[in-house]
Amino acid sequence: MKIRELIFTFLLLVIGITLIGIIMVLSEFDVLKFIELVQTIPIYMFLFWLFLGVLEYLLQVFRFKVISESEKSFIELTLNYNLGHLIAFISPSRAIGEGLRVLVFKRYLNMSDSKSISSIAIERVFDLVVLCVALTGVLFIFSDLLVPLFVFLVVLFMLFFLRSSRIHKFVLMFIPIKSLKELASNYFKETYTFTRDNVKTSKVVVLSLFVWIVDFFRFWSILNFLGINVSFILVSGIGAFSYFATIISIFPGGLAFFEGAGTGSLTLLGFDASLVLSAIFIERIFSYWMFIVTGVIIYLSKLYFERKENK
Repeated sequence: MKIRELIFTFLLLVIGITLIGIIMVLSEFDVLKFIELVQTIPIYMFLFWLFLGVLEYLLQVFRFKVISESEKSFIELTLNYNLGHLIAFISPSRAIGEGLRVLVFKRYLNMSDSKSISSIAIERVFDLVVLCVALTGVLFIFSDLLVPLFVFLVVLFMLFFLRSSRIHKFVLMFIPIKSLKELASNYFKETYTFTRDNVKTSKVVVLSLFVWIVDFFRFWSILNFLGINVSFILVSGIGAFSYFATIISIFPGGLAFFEGAGTGSLTLLGFDASLVLSAIFIERIFSYWMFIVTGVIIYLSKLYFERKENK
C-alpha cells in the first residue's frame, strides 16, 4: 500500500473504532465489567472456541483448494490464504479487500488474475447463498412470506448468473476496454466451467454449509455461555444479518457494522445490550482479530526469510 492509502485506511480504522465506542456508550457497556466477565470464563471454553475458529478456517482453506485446483501443499495454501484474510480485513471495505486478495494469490500461489478472481467470486457467492438461506429461515418466523421469498429469489439469481453463458456474453457486450473485457471473459469461463462440474460444486456447497455451521455454532455457544439463551436458528439468522452488514461497511473488517447489527438485533429481542456486545467482542476475537495477528506474523516471517535469502 502507498502512504496515502495507509493513512486513509488508518483514518477509517479510527472512525470505525470511534463508532464502536458510540455503540458501547449507547449499550451502557462497562469495560471493567467486561474484563471481569472474561476472567470468569474457564480456559477450556476459550480453547474450545479457538478450536472452532481454527476448524472453520481449515474448512475455508480446503474449500478454496477445491475451487482453485491449486497444486500447492495444504500447509503452504493455509499460510498464504491467511495473508489473503489479513489484506481483506485491514482494507477499507470488504469489497476492496476481496479484490486485493488477488494480488496475494498471484504473488504467493502463482495464480492468474482470472483464476484468482473467479475462485474468490465463487467463494463469496456460495457464502452469500448459505447466509441468505440462514436469513430466510429467520424471516419465515418473523415476517410474512414476501420478504423471505424475495431473498430466496436473489439466491437463485446468483446461482443462475454463475451458470449462464448467455448472461456472461450479455455482460461482456457492455465492457468497452479490451484488457478488462479479456479479463472478464476469462473470469466467466472459469466460473462457468467450475459450476458445470456437479461434483466440485457439490463439494463446495457442503463445505460452505459446514463453514457457516461452525461459525454460527461458535457464536451460539458464546451467547449461551454468557446466559443469552437463544435458538441456533435465530443466532444463524442474526449472524447472517451481521455479516451482510459488513459487506456494506466502508470500515476495515466491517468494524462497527457487525457489532451494531448484532447488538441491535438481539437487543430488539429483549436481551441486555451490554451483555450482547460482550459476547460479540469475544466472537470477534475468533472471527477477526485472530486472523489479523496470525496474518501479520506470517507476513513478517516471509519478509524475514526473503531478505535472508537475498543476502
